[in-house]
Amino acid sequence: MELDLLSRRRATHLVFAFCLAWFATACAAGGSEVRDGSLPVRFDTLVDMQGAKHELFADGQPTVLVFWQTWCASCQEEAPQLARDARELAGELRFIGVVPGPDELVDEAEVERCVRRFDLPYPQVRDRELALTEELQVQGTPTIIVLGPDRTVRYHGHHAPADWRALLGE
Repeated sequence: MELDLLSRRRATHLVFAFCLAWFATACAAGGSEVRDGSLPVRFDTLVDMQGAKHELFADGQPTVLVFWQTWCASCQEEAPQLARDARELAGELRFIGVVPGPDELVDEAEVERCVRRFDLPYPQVRDRELALTEELQVQGTPTIIVLGPDRTVRYHGHHAPADWRALLGE
């Protein structure tokens, strides 16, 4: 009986991982940009993997949320450019990486290895319960979302925007 329950849990996790991978691949191939500000954000603070708190709307600076996974080929392709953009735009845009998924599906040691490998200068947040992922309607990785200080979404897409600075204006 205990083995059956364990097997069912593993099967459920495998199905979830497969669906997430398929969905991420399907979404990353296409995807559209949204800049209409129609989605207000209720989250104020995110806590990174080191325990530091990050206020999203405290200083009037837009925040870039980069949803990614360690196994996502598109995420790995985009990571070096995002690292360069984050450094170049420091003080104008705040970048935060978001790794969605429960502990059973996300290897935090692998997240740390990827952060070092790509020299990501921004903090990483785990979205274990997928609350942020669901609120921001993230349907695959990579997904890049720019939040304005007015709590609205200025950009939502599967690739970095062509012009970050166009998203800075009030």
